Amino acid sequence: MPLILVTPPTAEPMDLAEAKLHLREVTSDQDAFVSVALSAAREFAENFTRKQLVNARWKQVMDAFPSSLGSGTPYGRPYTLPLDAIYLQRGPVTQVVSIQYLDMRGAEQTVDPATYTVDYSSDPVRITPVFGQIW
Repeated sequence: MPLILVTPPTAEPMDLAEAKLHLREVTSDQDAFVSVALSAAREFAENFTRKQLVNARWKQVMDAFPSSLGSGTPYGRPYTLPLDAIYLQRGPVTQVVSIQYLDMRGAEQTVDPATYTVDYSSDPVRITPVFGQIW
């Protein structure tokens, strides 16, 4: 399930002035290097922890909707979690914009938001069909 970065972060968790203060850098000779190092450190931390430190927009692509019929327990998941849930790979999540899929004719369709619920408090964030619905 690949993740595609749609909108990258517009800022860093620490600004250049804070970083220079921490480094005890008083000149502006190394500003470009420090800025690049800040971005690299944030990207490393986000990739290592699979957590988003600064707001960004991601697209998660899946081959199919999950199914609880005959699929068994997903590897690394407790038995208590729903098997038909979509687990989002990057968090924390502030908003799920839409769920889209290709129908049998290859036309893009959007799932009605009233037919699923997003559990923003779980880690990882999960999306499940509401009671009485299936994917």
